[in-house]
Amino acid sequence: MIKIGQSIHPEWISGDLNRLDEELKQIKEAGADCCELVLHGLDVVIGGRVILPRMEALLSVLKKHGLEYTLHMPHGLNLLEADMLEINLGIFRSGIEFAQAANIKLINFHAGKTKSDDKALIHKEMEQIKLLAANSPDILFCLENPLFFRDDEFSAALNAGDMIEFCEQVGLGNFKLTFDIGHNFLRHNGNADALLGDMDRLLPYAGHIHLHDNCGIKMEIKGPSTGHRLVCGIGDIHLPLGWGRIPLDSVFARLKAYDGIINLEIEQRFSDHYSECLSLVREKLGSSPTVYKP
Repeated sequence: MIKIGQSIHPEWISGDLNRLDEELKQIKEAGADCCELVLHGLDVVIGGRVILPRMEALLSVLKKHGLEYTLHMPHGLNLLEADMLEINLGIFRSGIEFAQAANIKLINFHAGKTKSDDKALIHKEMEQIKLLAANSPDILFCLENPLFFRDDEFSAALNAGDMIEFCEQVGLGNFKLTFDIGHNFLRHNGNADALLGDMDRLLPYAGHIHLHDNCGIKMEIKGPSTGHRLVCGIGDIHLPLGWGRIPLDSVFARLKAYDGIINLEIEQRFSDHYSECLSLVREKLGSSPTVYKP
């Protein structure tokens, strides 16, 4: 059954539980079934360990809103960053500890990046993820395609084929892929056919979907504000659905074969449009609101 969510905004919340409460209320009132929490906006894991009094206060806020939650690991977590490996593994384990306390059944995380072309490193990342997932069989772990890779970077998520191979090598029932549609569209410089081709290949392996719009312009722009990037239509600008150039009708046609959570990642400055975006997804996919029973 398809469920539809909307992410919190970690930089806006910045550890403020009152702001978190406010945003969760807004997401619920917009008609969402689910909400994706982002770990580095919650201040519940500090120094790689869970702060228990903080977690109790956080859980109290989460329980108020009748939402099902998923968890996004920190955007900067990179299991291929050798100097930070033990710290990042500690963060990952603590994120799992928090997820279990909050009855969260899905954890999303970005594939690692490295400047080494040694495939043994990616195999090591796979083994670490496999161990984490095997030790937490009650949670679905989903590897996401990150946004950009530089020419000298290597990853398990460089392309659809690499992601599928990685998923098959992990080979666990509680490990799947997150397909971020906006990231993929930018990765292909706004090539709709390439996006749809990757969807066809990856959806059978997908346990989670991220959906937001953009203009498909991948060029980097240094210095200017988010507002300037929006005016230019450049980069990962997380627009409301229909404001960019992603071929939504073709995307929705393919998503009819998907069964799981579709999480919207609409930028917080466009929060007045959460409801219309959630309603659009429901209309296109025939989804009805669900009542979450923890």
